[in-house]
Amino acid sequence: MNEKRCNKCGETKSASEFGLRVRNGKSYLMPRCKPCRYVEARKWRAANPDKVREHGKRWRTSNPDAVKRLKKLYRLHHPDRVKAQIKASLAKRWEDKYKPERWRKWLRTKYGITEEHFDDLVKKQHNKCAICKNGQSQGPRRREEATGTGDRRLFQGNRTGIERVARDGSDECG
Repeated sequence: MNEKRCNKCGETKSASEFGLRVRNGKSYLMPRCKPCRYVEARKWRAANPDKVREHGKRWRTSNPDAVKRLKKLYRLHHPDRVKAQIKASLAKRWEDKYKPERWRKWLRTKYGITEEHFDDLVKKQHNKCAICKNGQSQGPRRREEATGTGDRRLFQGNRTGIERVARDGSDECG
């Protein structure tokens, strides 16, 4: 039996175009060809997204080793996509963390200054740390978490903002 007729499209195709079904220990060719089954499955998935999502969750929880292996294969075969996904994720987290209103509140509560006052201080310091004079600036919006202690000290000082001193009293950054 090298050929078979599809019940859906009516075309006669080779046996390799049909999948195998095993019943009662015997193998049978499926009644529909693979392309027809693919179209049907796609329609069903579009009509039942909740069932598809739930099935995927169940499978992932019951097959953690297979999920781990598949993720590893994906990372090996698609390094550029993975890098782009990580970059997008970090950018989104950064954007959420430092929205302008949060940035203003952070300046006000931590240092008691406004955004305009901060900008003036940064200009006076020429985008450099007031303690070590290191110019590792990322522009006037340097963030405390950006590169560590050296950046943090740019923002620290007394309430007037005239003198810049390290919180711990040291004369060095980093």
